[in-house]
Amino acid sequence: MRHPSNPPPISHATPSDGSCRLARPRVRTIGASIPGPRHVREGRANQDAWASCRLPQGVVLVVSDGVGSCRYAEIGSRAACRAVRDAVQLMKPETSPTELTERITAAWNSRLERRNPTECASTCLFSVRTHGGRLLVGGLGDGLAVVTSSDGTTEPRVIPLRGGEFGETVALGDGRESRGWVVEEFDDRAGQLRTLLASDGVSQDLSQDRLQAFHDWLIATFGKLSTRRWRASLRRQLQAWPTPGATDDRTLAFMWTGGEVAT
Repeated sequence: MRHPSNPPPISHATPSDGSCRLARPRVRTIGASIPGPRHVREGRANQDAWASCRLPQGVVLVVSDGVGSCRYAEIGSRAACRAVRDAVQLMKPETSPTELTERITAAWNSRLERRNPTECASTCLFSVRTHGGRLLVGGLGDGLAVVTSSDGTTEPRVIPLRGGEFGETVALGDGRESRGWVVEEFDDRAGQLRTLLASDGVSQDLSQDRLQAFHDWLIATFGKLSTRRWRASLRRQLQAWPTPGATDDRTLAFMWTGGEVAT
């Protein structure tokens, strides 16, 4: 698993010497998931899933895409969301990214209720922001995980998720988990970083050079809406996704902090 020895370029925290304590920024999350046109036509369930939760350790955001050829793909994706929550509940300040992903894999297997993991294969993208400002972003499989800063002074950091040797999807349940995880760590004590997670039904249509603007648009469009309103509005946006001929399920989730707090 990739874990850089030096922190990535996005880092805006101001270390405290004890005489001045940084206020804990409020963390907001939004997300939505809808079945793609093909699954709607066939009367099949959405095989994507997303989740967010607040734990004593911090805030968790997850997106998972069940591998379409698997019998229980939708069960696998929901189990992945729960598995990240289970693993984060065991986190301590010294927990490494490797320890975290090992616990996610173990928790996912235990959530399958004795089903064959190969029939439940799913990707798993996550963002975990601890109350101390430690931000872990990454995942297993395809899709998009990207970090931007609220002031736009640094380039968006797209986490280099990896596929299989021949470009196939690496996923929980396919036996390659230990080699497939990619997680990067950021210092967000200043509360200026935003994270977008998206399944490939959305990520394939996002322009890399417009990611900063897309994050700004998400906050401006949905950030001040009530929970009920942003959920309905974001689902409508995904249903009206403008890419002709797109058939995949569509899921995106977004986390932001600090001065961009919504009401």
